[in-house]
Amino acid sequence: MKAKKIKQKVDLGIGKFRRFAQTTFRKDDMRRSLARRAGECSRCGACCELAFECVFLKKYKDGRTTCLIHGIKWDNCKYFPITAKDIEDRDKVRPDVPCGYHFPEHPAKRGKAAR
Repeated sequence: MKAKKIKQKVDLGIGKFRRFAQTTFRKDDMRRSLARRAGECSRCGACCELAFECVFLKKYKDGRTTCLIHGIKWDNCKYFPITAKDIEDRDKVRPDVPCGYHFPEHPAKRGKAAR
């Protein structure tokens, strides 16, 4: 059980690094991915608990959360989730509460019509 928790923490840490790299070095890819993202934040705070709980996360009794530095937070937080993988990571922390965002499947590319 302990090994599984350690692996999960490592995976979530790798996700943090991946998002940092996307928001810092791969901005065009990030923008394309965000253009496909649908939904809105449900303010559950799960994304603020990946690998560790953010010190700027304020929790309310009704289950909602607020970022205490919302206006100046880091890009990897501001743009979360960037990809569907981010939602998979988030679901490891709070599988009981669905994320308000999702990435709809792309329609299959159609071949040229028969003539």
